[in-house]
Amino acid sequence: MKRKIVTKLMAIVLAGVLLTGSVTPGFHMSRVQAAEDLFNTRYDFNFEDGIEGWYYGEGWEYQYNGAKPTLESDTENGRMKIAVDFSQDADKNWSNIAACWKSEEGIDLSGVTQISMDIWYETEKLTEGELKLAFYSNCGIDVNTSLIDVQEEEGTGLTKARAVFGFPAIGSDAVTDLAVKIVGCNTGYSGAVWIDIIFNLRQRTVKQEMRANSRIQVSIPHLQPTVGIR
Repeated sequence: MKRKIVTKLMAIVLAGVLLTGSVTPGFHMSRVQAAEDLFNTRYDFNFEDGIEGWYYGEGWEYQYNGAKPTLESDTENGRMKIAVDFSQDADKNWSNIAACWKSEEGIDLSGVTQISMDIWYETEKLTEGELKLAFYSNCGIDVNTSLIDVQEEEGTGLTKARAVFGFPAIGSDAVTDLAVKIVGCNTGYSGAVWIDIIFNLRQRTVKQEMRANSRIQVSIPHLQPTVGIR
């Protein structure tokens, strides 16, 4: 009986901490109770303080002949805005540019098993072909996928879609490189795309989450040196 009471108290206390989460400028960690004593954990870049270290990846282009893309933050909506130009590459079944992020200190994404990206594009400008997304990281991830859940957002002129990438859990080594590739497939699309990136951890029990909590740290260069959850 005593053990059950202690476990319940631990769950209540942890739930309060996890639901509050830890906010670091640019990179946000939050944990949400999924069911009973299981918790989901997610990280994302919130772009509330600008582009937060993301830049255009010179040399990442493949069969891309358009204008040089530009990156900026959409702080109001917490996403990254990228101007692309596939107008010269409509005959290519794969043409890509990349938005990149790099950090000497790196970030701790240990345990992450899924990356999902929401993408918005200008509906009327995609008249042929399709857009895809690809993702690369120095932790051994190099994946691409078609967009799903494609739906026009009424009154905005934009279409929202999603890309989901699953893989084995990322190890404990710091992640220092990220790259998001915007891919044009037989399309002459020329306009802006907006991207929101979310890293999802697998579900953990209260005990597992408390153990992980004692270790997890998120480091963001040029911002707060280190934020730890204790």
